[in-house]
Amino acid sequence: IEIPEFATAKAVADFFHDILRNGNPGLLKLAILKTGSRFLVEEGSKTQLNLLGQQSYDAAVINAYEGAYKYKDQYCKNYSIGKDSWDKKVFIKSAFDKTTTEIGSALFPDGYKDGVPQMKRKLTSIVVRVREDEDYVNFINSFSDKSKLCPDD
Repeated sequence: IEIPEFATAKAVADFFHDILRNGNPGLLKLAILKTGSRFLVEEGSKTQLNLLGQQSYDAAVINAYEGAYKYKDQYCKNYSIGKDSWDKKVFIKSAFDKTTTEIGSALFPDGYKDGVPQMKRKLTSIVVRVREDEDYVNFINSFSDKSKLCPDD
């Protein structure tokens, strides 16, 4: 997997949104390991999530890739950002306006270049939310044409 340099929290959210919609559990884990901060990855490790990282990953896998209504069924390719988003956290709004997924990131020290400290944006949190309740099922089933669910895609 190729990891871009993330200039903004929105860039991190875009990257993970694509993986949640089009990827798989293995790709998601690799992305978390390669972009995760000390909040998610075991200090000094490139292959092991810490307890919070593992819990976040396990929950994300269930909500993104398992169940009757997956992430890709509930979130549009061209998503909207929730009003509570800020420079360290992006809330991705689902097509069903009552659900959001949270992608957090922040700048962390990443060595030196020509004696100047370098900073790198890393993932600090990932909370994937989907719905399978009756209200959501009724909402989805109300569309005669599924393309109307995400008209901007």
